[in-house]
Amino acid sequence: MENIILISLLFYLASFASYIKSIINKRELNFYGQFTLWIAFILHTSYFVLKYSKEGCFSVNSIVNALPFYAWMLVFLTGVITLKYKVKTLNFILLPIAMILLVVKIFLKEVQPQEIYFSNLWLLVHTTLTFLGYAGFTAGFVCAILYLWQERKIKKHASDILSSKTVPALQIVDNLGYQSIKIGFLFLTGGMIVGAFWLGNLEGVYWSGSFKEIFSVITWFTYAILLHLHIFGFFRGKKIAWIIIASFVFMIFSFIGINLLFPTNFHN
Repeated sequence: MENIILISLLFYLASFASYIKSIINKRELNFYGQFTLWIAFILHTSYFVLKYSKEGCFSVNSIVNALPFYAWMLVFLTGVITLKYKVKTLNFILLPIAMILLVVKIFLKEVQPQEIYFSNLWLLVHTTLTFLGYAGFTAGFVCAILYLWQERKIKKHASDILSSKTVPALQIVDNLGYQSIKIGFLFLTGGMIVGAFWLGNLEGVYWSGSFKEIFSVITWFTYAILLHLHIFGFFRGKKIAWIIIASFVFMIFSFIGINLLFPTNFHN
């Protein structure tokens, strides 16, 4: 089954190469690029179906096993944003991030699932909502990068590989980043609530006080404050973009760093 990840990675790479070519030529993504992206996503999806049918549980019980799911969520969210907002620039950054996650998964040793924890439906819902939240925050991070990139280009009256037709206006990028983070925040909130019920169903308590839970709550408050700063107009533009980037770095530390520094029963 690991070969499926490798094959899907190759198709993602082919699609990304086609996307780069379309940017250089300042054209729309051609049929080949779209076709290879769909093939990659279908293969990527089949990986989880086969894993579940073989193991009988949702094996995201470690950082290594969770990486393909995180990558899948990024590709899924990219597709949704592309279809709804007609903004294809996110593929330029989100797709490479997804590919890097898959490369790391290929080269790291897989952890076998512990069925007592991971055959529960609560985990499926908790993990799906949480990673949708992470994907939303990642999209917001990408929008912040694009905002700073576009603003710098406008101030210096410079041109680069990304034409004005490829990168939308600053206001659109800012709004798209806000919407992505808002959606990510809602999903993360749902994931944390379901996770608490899952823990209560498993051990009879809704809060264990682990470092992972503590930093997850801090991450939640970080993005809650960020959203309020944007809603009430305290920070806009370049300032809020840098805050989004800083929040994303903290989120990644909460997702990966805490697992490595302070392993817990469920998230190590």
